[in-house]
Amino acid sequence: MRRPTIAAAVAVIAAALVAPPAHAAPGDLIVSQTDDRNDVRLLRHDGGLTDAQRRSIDIRKVTVEETSGGVRFGVKIKQLTTARKFDQVLEVLLLPDNDEDIWSSTVGFSPQHKTLGYAFYSPTLDGDDVVSCDPLTTVVRRAKRTVQIDVPRKCLPKDPAVIKVGAYTAVFRGEGVGYSRDRLNVLGTYQLR
Repeated sequence: MRRPTIAAAVAVIAAALVAPPAHAAPGDLIVSQTDDRNDVRLLRHDGGLTDAQRRSIDIRKVTVEETSGGVRFGVKIKQLTTARKFDQVLEVLLLPDNDEDIWSSTVGFSPQHKTLGYAFYSPTLDGDDVVSCDPLTTVVRRAKRTVQIDVPRKCLPKDPAVIKVGAYTAVFRGEGVGYSRDRLNVLGTYQLR
């Protein structure tokens, strides 16, 4: 019976240390962060919305998970509404973690407009080379009060990103600030592509 030599043991350890990192697999959770409750900011009263309707977009949890072609953003809110006079608008901003980079990426979706989600990636400020993923389909999980959207890799930044999530009562793809908003800044930076 042969005993392993010290050289063989060192070779095994060295190989383990230089092995490439494992890539995320579909379904792997990248982010899971809860938000403070009852922190919705009421912006204006016109539009006929009740305070309860304006507070319905209170963010409860944000998740980001790997898919086979990109990532899935999920936002759990206080209540999914069926009201027709306003939309619950969800927006994810992906931004550089320093002042030197100039790219940005925006994802927008709404449970009231399931076939009109979108994502845009702008690698520069001039807007000449914007990559568009429009339209994207939104999935609504009513029992879980969660809205999800899958964003293809091409519409995600190549560099690590800061993730900022906003929820609004407004008109989806409309102008203006809306009637209320809630925001969650995800801790850390994340490589999404």
